[in-house]
Amino acid sequence: ALLVFPISIKTQWNNYLPCDGQIAWAELPASLDTADFNFSTSFTVEGWLYFNQADAPVTILSMRQEDNALIYRLGKQSGQRFYFEVTDVHGKTWQAAADDVVPTGEWVHVAGVLQKNDNDVDVLALYVNGSRRGLVREEIDLAPQAIARKQRALLRVVGEPEDQMFSGRLDEVRISATARYTEPTISALDNTFPLDAATMALWHFDEPFGASIAADASLR
Repeated sequence: ALLVFPISIKTQWNNYLPCDGQIAWAELPASLDTADFNFSTSFTVEGWLYFNQADAPVTILSMRQEDNALIYRLGKQSGQRFYFEVTDVHGKTWQAAADDVVPTGEWVHVAGVLQKNDNDVDVLALYVNGSRRGLVREEIDLAPQAIARKQRALLRVVGEPEDQMFSGRLDEVRISATARYTEPTISALDNTFPLDAATMALWHFDEPFGASIAADASLR
């Protein structure tokens, strides 16, 4: 799936997506819908970020249905706090959050994980720089609403309508159909994510000057 930007990025990408606070957001084209993403099993959303300033709330990655109902969102609230939240079939939102101060002027890896378990106690987790900083253990069911209704997938990167503009850099955004991280710490972090069978979408953001489309390395 390609990520399409409302305007071309008039600067050198330098192997990351530069965000100068003027880009509203990027989103998937209309050809994809929620049935293309399997939410009945575990999944992971993650990326590398570099904040020029960290005061404003920012959506890193979100998935909504066509009617704007939220499926999940990975982001940063005002007050410099990362969070990962999902909304279940009953409309209840579950959130794992970290109280750490968001650093500026350096790269940060952020990941949200939903681990589905056979015992009906699922794990919603937030990782920041390889450390699990937020954890929720509950039965969380997203699948029937997200798949059966087969709506257009509104997957947005670096923003949503209610957000302020993101000023910084974004690199290596990946969506995976597995819980990639399950332990309290991640032993090794890749600054370039490999493509494997569990990858549902992967953007390296290696496009040239003036690009308005980012290619998905998973070729979905």
